[in-house]
Amino acid sequence: MSKQKAYREGDQTSDLRRLAEEHLASHGQHPGAVAHPSNEARLIHDLRVHQVELELQNEELRETQKHLEAARDSYARLFQQAPVGYLIVEDNGVVLQVNATFCTMLGLSINDVVGKPLSDFLEQEDRGIFLGRFKAFFKNPEGKTMEVRMHRDGETFPVRMRGRVEDKIPVKPAGRKTIENGLFLTVSDITEQKQAETALRRAKEQAEAANRIKTDFLMNMSHELRTPLNGLLGMLGLLDQPEMDADQNKLLTMAVNSANRLSRVLTDILDLTEIESGRVTLNTRPFSTIQLTESIRDLFAPVFQEKGLRLRINTAQDLPNTAIGDDIRIRQVLFNLVGNACKFTPSGEVTVHVDWEPGDRPKQFKLMLRVTDTGIGMSPEQQSRAFESFYQADLSITKRYQGVGLGLTIVQRLMDLMQGTVSLRSIPRMEAAREMDQEMILSSGDHPVSGSTLSTEVLCTIPLEYGIACTASGSAQDCSTGG
Repeated sequence: MSKQKAYREGDQTSDLRRLAEEHLASHGQHPGAVAHPSNEARLIHDLRVHQVELELQNEELRETQKHLEAARDSYARLFQQAPVGYLIVEDNGVVLQVNATFCTMLGLSINDVVGKPLSDFLEQEDRGIFLGRFKAFFKNPEGKTMEVRMHRDGETFPVRMRGRVEDKIPVKPAGRKTIENGLFLTVSDITEQKQAETALRRAKEQAEAANRIKTDFLMNMSHELRTPLNGLLGMLGLLDQPEMDADQNKLLTMAVNSANRLSRVLTDILDLTEIESGRVTLNTRPFSTIQLTESIRDLFAPVFQEKGLRLRINTAQDLPNTAIGDDIRIRQVLFNLVGNACKFTPSGEVTVHVDWEPGDRPKQFKLMLRVTDTGIGMSPEQQSRAFESFYQADLSITKRYQGVGLGLTIVQRLMDLMQGTVSLRSIPRMEAAREMDQEMILSSGDHPVSGSTLSTEVLCTIPLEYGIACTASGSAQDCSTGG
């Protein structure tokens, strides 16, 4: 016995003797009550003190036993009324102890379960799986989980079992005080979970089927509408005669513009449905990066000139002038971005920056396309939803800007298809104007800040392979100038 333990026990003994002395004193039986107590009187007093000590110890033991019985009853109720089944199973698979919840799962009494192999209550097809996993529990005693089916009243239901091996389990099967190896099992009825998973899977399949039907419908409708629309555009082209007066020419122009706008909407819808249905594949081939930038200038120069905007194209001096990739899809990305920037820029300019950087692999480089504008800008909330299908910031009936909100969505889908990235940052026009005013105030009065303030920037990075090893000499190009 250690000194510390002996000290604690001596402390308790002295406390107990003090209590016994106080008890006798309260009944007038203290030896100090006699002037000169004899040895016999002291011996009798010590015996009485010892008797009182024993009585106090017995009372304390009875209280402790009462508390232990109350705690045992509480734990027994918790064990029996737990929301999951609890079992103790011996290493031979026989159930030694079980709670009421598990018996309720099976529709049996405790006596019907205890002493029986646990595998008897499993579905016949799952018994082999269970026995194999059961043996693995004892080879590797860490906690494990398995899902099996049990039977109740002729029906099966799924359960999840979690087990943990324990040594020296204090139960008394067949007169033994403990068992050397036993398995603690918790069993949960997962019928509702499996039903929910099945319902979710069916709902997902139905949603996917409905989405396929919608996609096929949109594709068919786009094709069906585009055919007569092309015929309509052809007929309108035939009506364009030199002898038309101003009013007739104005009406014809409105009709052509409306037909072209409808054609662009149908094209966007068809592109999106084809991408989402997985029918779009990349056609990689060598192409000229110089022609890529020139195609932007050729296509958009008249549009920018008509709106009085400036289109600038800045090309990196050392940009490889040939690359291997899908130039049609890259052009589609650029046309969408430049078209969007032109549409939402009432004044100022749109700039296309074409740059590159080495790729992650030796034969690869990253083409970086950055389109900036001085347009109306976007709020943080609008930016967070900019790549959603059919999202438009202006939902009023008399919209100032046309379109159905698919431009950036198509860009995002195409960038995913080409394993590239796209990012957007923007500030609303009023905030951009305030920043420009502050810059002008901070600048010298003789040299005011010129130009417009950047409002929106979209950056696309596309991985490509090198084509012919040569570089393009590019510089900032003014494709058109206006106002």
